[in-house]
Amino acid sequence: MIYRTKYQMALGQVRRALANGVRFAWLTFDEGYGGKPPFLRGLDALGQNYVAELPTTFRVWTRRPAVRYRRHPRERAMGRPPRYPRLKAKSNPTAEVRQYRTIQRHLVLSAVSHLFLAEFRLVATGDSTSPHIS
Repeated sequence: MIYRTKYQMALGQVRRALANGVRFAWLTFDEGYGGKPPFLRGLDALGQNYVAELPTTFRVWTRRPAVRYRRHPRERAMGRPPRYPRLKAKSNPTAEVRQYRTIQRHLVLSAVSHLFLAEFRLVATGDSTSPHIS
């Protein structure tokens, strides 16, 4: 048995579903998954649309940071190669989500749009069990 985190198991389930021909227009999930950058990158790599709740401590860049393209001579001979590019010194600082009002507004709009799409689907399929359909 191999230990895998919840987000790794969820990403495996999404991959398996896609391989079996099941397609998702959108995925939605709470901050337990939304706060895991490898999970978000995995969904992006699959081309999957999603709406994620982010923890308030999630850090984001307000614009793309500058990246060092050449490795320093000290880094070339030692250890494994870096997984992610290194940022240039004094690059664009990150901001916490709770301090970034645009992301909060985007998340609220995403949640409202998800509710609208859910109601629209119920109307389109003729499901009259919804309390909001009159």
